[in-house]
Amino acid sequence: MSKVYFCSFALAFLFFELSNVDAKLSISQMKSIAKPWSQKCASKIGTSQELLEAHRRGEFPEDQTLMCYLLCNAKMAKI
Repeated sequence: MSKVYFCSFALAFLFFELSNVDAKLSISQMKSIAKPWSQKCASKIGTSQELLEAHRRGEFPEDQTLMCYLLCNAKMAKI
């Protein structure tokens, strides 16, 4: 009977561990996935290259077109 409990516990533990496996993307993979969205949103919104470069450097000026660009990217990513 103890073998049945042990096997049940082992199978439950194994199932739990396998169900918690996360797929992870590298930064370069995320950038390549987002590149088409970025280009489409930049052309749709009309965001200047200077604002896009500032955004890539981590600067977030309070500019309406940049905010619309970021919203467009979030919608494309379904966030």
